[in-house]
Amino acid sequence: MTQFFTVISFFSAFALLQGCISPKSASTSGPKTSGVVDYYVSPGITQYFLRPCRFTTTDKRYAIIDLTTRDTLGRLTSATLHASVYQPTRLQPTDSLWLQDADNKQVGVPVKLLFIEPKGSTVMSRIEATLPLGATLRLVQNSGQGMAIGTKANMWPLIPGKKAQKRMAALATYLTP
Repeated sequence: MTQFFTVISFFSAFALLQGCISPKSASTSGPKTSGVVDYYVSPGITQYFLRPCRFTTTDKRYAIIDLTTRDTLGRLTSATLHASVYQPTRLQPTDSLWLQDADNKQVGVPVKLLFIEPKGSTVMSRIEATLPLGATLRLVQNSGQGMAIGTKANMWPLIPGKKAQKRMAALATYLTP
């Protein structure tokens, strides 16, 4: 019985050390402050993640936004944007995310309202949106541009802060040929 526990202890210790020594599956791209993480998915496919960053408005509204996109054999796909939007009232199901595409046209992207949570005097609305490729590239290449949220008749701007601008500029270096 003692040999059984010795063998089990040996394999447990070996498995523990294997996990500690194994290479990381994700690495931070560029300088440590770039805010971009790239992941190896499979041969020829790399996924990029823009760490959460703050977009603000002139009033008390703001959003914490992150972005994920994939480079598949040199071709970019659409991007998935997640945002936690903080404002006095909840977002409505009719609200959209408004961006400029590569041709400078305003594009309304439908948002999926994931959940709503009261936070003191504000309401946090968690949303998800799939951004078309042109709008994604325009957003990260013109990192000071920002976006808007709401209905076409009543939208309010989301302006990227300095950290968000730096992170989007770092992501743009990976997404542009």
